[in-house]
Amino acid sequence: AFVERIENYNKFEGKDPDTKQIIVNTEWGAFGDNGCCDFYRNDFEREVDKYSNHVNSFTFEKSFSGMYLGELVRLVMVKLVDEGCLFKGNPCPELKKRWEFPTSYVTSIEEDTDTSKNTWSVLKALNLADVATEEDVAIVRETCAVVSERGAKIVAAALAVLLQHINLPEVTIAFDGSVYEKHPKFRIHIADLLAKLVPTTKCTMIMVKDGSGQGAAFVAAVEYKPS
Repeated sequence: AFVERIENYNKFEGKDPDTKQIIVNTEWGAFGDNGCCDFYRNDFEREVDKYSNHVNSFTFEKSFSGMYLGELVRLVMVKLVDEGCLFKGNPCPELKKRWEFPTSYVTSIEEDTDTSKNTWSVLKALNLADVATEEDVAIVRETCAVVSERGAKIVAAALAVLLQHINLPEVTIAFDGSVYEKHPKFRIHIADLLAKLVPTTKCTMIMVKDGSGQGAAFVAAVEYKPS
């Protein structure tokens, strides 16, 4: 959602002539349901969609949200195994199970340092630690890093369009959700690309718990008129 100047919004029929701004909910989780995002979607995203609970819906968020990010990583890893690039092509029954590689695994792996301790823990949970090599660990970490950064940059690209439209020197962006809160690099990737795409706008990024609930409460408070 973003704050819009009333003169830029021709769908609004307000009763208050003094209204200068309104809050517009973009519902961008469903952005791309009409096919407009197909130019960047890959085979992994299409497979995630095919086996999701909402086929051909919530298209945009299937590229980056906490519900799907882990599954995207899992699908990439499965392909790498099938092509003999990971775990020497050994069968990986646990890795073959759909939705069994949660985004919390990705977050944990992205927190790793030189020791790769978290990555080894994830591989142990998947019964892969005994067949994994240091090279396998590096590939798993790189997979998580690439899929995560791509998701963050997709978010940043969409935000940049809104920021260019709003066209203010300073804007605060409030995020909610587990990926932004817990992923150690997601916000960094977003901020880096925003700085490149919208250099004239200073962006302050903040974390908000229960953004939808707080937003509803805010709107209700603004509208409330005591009797």
